[in-house]
Amino acid sequence: MISRTDRSGLPGQSAAIRSDLALSVFLRVMAAVLMVRGILRWADLTGLSGHPEGLLGLSVSGQVELVFFAVVLLVASTGLWILATWGVVVWMAAAFLNAVLAVFFPEITQFNAPLLIFDGVTVLIYLCLLYVRERIHAQQGY
Repeated sequence: MISRTDRSGLPGQSAAIRSDLALSVFLRVMAAVLMVRGILRWADLTGLSGHPEGLLGLSVSGQVELVFFAVVLLVASTGLWILATWGVVVWMAAAFLNAVLAVFFPEITQFNAPLLIFDGVTVLIYLCLLYVRERIHAQQGY
């Protein structure tokens, strides 16, 4: 009879390792996505994105929003890549603030429904992966 054990011989250990790996891979993929989004913000900021006016063509509140997210997305990306807890916090805060600005302050930022849906779905995926990981670890007694 084949039992579900890893090389250490502890039953169920492979489920904990798989859940850790799934969460780690997801966070690293999100780090890459946030890195691209941050670099695109910097391209907007410097005028390299096809908008020759760059930062100067925006209102003051638009400038603040652009600079804020250009920095915060790269900080969140770095935190997610190194699997630090603060990276997740910064990512969640950025996603939440982006949604708040888009919904309640449309004069500051454009309403980008696909981006808001992407942010919402990825946050839900993260929460589901975290729940599964914590549940497996609780069953294992970690």
